[in-house]
Amino acid sequence: MGCDVRLGQLYAAITARAKERSLGPEEAAIAASAGDVEAMQMLKDEGMVLVAQMLLMAECVGFMGSYASNVAVLVHDMMMATRGDAMDPMDVNGRVYCGCGASFCMTLERKAVRDPTKTVQGLINAFKS
Repeated sequence: MGCDVRLGQLYAAITARAKERSLGPEEAAIAASAGDVEAMQMLKDEGMVLVAQMLLMAECVGFMGSYASNVAVLVHDMMMATRGDAMDPMDVNGRVYCGCGASFCMTLERKAVRDPTKTVQGLINAFKS
């Protein structure tokens, strides 16, 4: 079962339970603030929180993070797409942004450390095969 199907099922279950309890967003917030654990869980949406955090980070003046994080790579890309001026990003691990995805770069980096005699092109070709 795909993640999107499972997520749809979870949202459907939460929506059905909220209807059973006659809880709209305001009522759920009031119940949650009163200590209603079920209402708290109904309001919890980690995916939307992550999206909101990324949107807020993309509005920042500068970037300091780790390109080992896919979230950081996405925030960097969003910053570059929405900014009209240049930006000086800083990776805390000293990596250089290449836009190909963190896992690909990190795999190349690990292979280069294991065998320093290989060229960058040789590492890329080995990775492709």
